[in-house]
Amino acid sequence: MTEAAIGVDVGGTKIAGAVIHPDGAVRDTQTVATPSEGDGDSSAATTLALVDRLAQQARKRAYFTRRSGG
Repeated sequence: MTEAAIGVDVGGTKIAGAVIHPDGAVRDTQTVATPSEGDGDSSAATTLALVDRLAQQARKRAYFTRRSGG
């Protein structure tokens, strides 16, 4: 099994995420709009949903994903 990581970029208009292979190649990407209504909780929920979708893709492709940064 390959060990991959998920990277996330949270911006004012969009939230982008990617599965990064150990060789540095970007394997899967997804982008969603940053919620314009609500508070930080809605942005956090949107970000977590994006990470969950990317992790599911990584598992289907037989990558192992790990969390970093806390």
